[in-house]
Amino acid sequence: TVPYTVQLFDKDNILIATRAGTLALGPGDVLPLFEANVNTGTRVPARTYINLDAGTWTKAVRATSPVRVVPTGTIDDANTKHTLSASIENTGATTIPKATVTALLYDASSTLIAASQTTIDELGARESRTVTFTWAISFPAPAVTFDLIPRIP
Repeated sequence: TVPYTVQLFDKDNILIATRAGTLALGPGDVLPLFEANVNTGTRVPARTYINLDAGTWTKAVRATSPVRVVPTGTIDDANTKHTLSASIENTGATTIPKATVTALLYDASSTLIAASQTTIDELGARESRTVTFTWAISFPAPAVTFDLIPRIP
């Protein structure tokens, strides 16, 4: 586990929000750090700083995830309806107690412009479910591509 602190500053370098948490990283993992619903009051974030602290490391072998995510919606759905749907499937023979999927949307310059995350409790063996990601506001630029990142916490 790696402890982290996220700080948001406005254009005048005034600290407007802080969040802290931990990331559980497995061997070879590449994960988004997702913090939802950060209250900034009336101030608009201009800069974000992330501090990663010394973590606790345990030797482990990289495991293949039984979770597979297949998009069922399109980038046009994201741009026009502010939704993106996908099918999450447990390809394994045992129940997964919890799975998290993060949707990341990028503009034409490959800049992240939006993110959404959902968690599914108990996904049975060989079970699949539809998940829908939503955004309440318009994107600052049109989304042209996306990633769907599954994780078993």
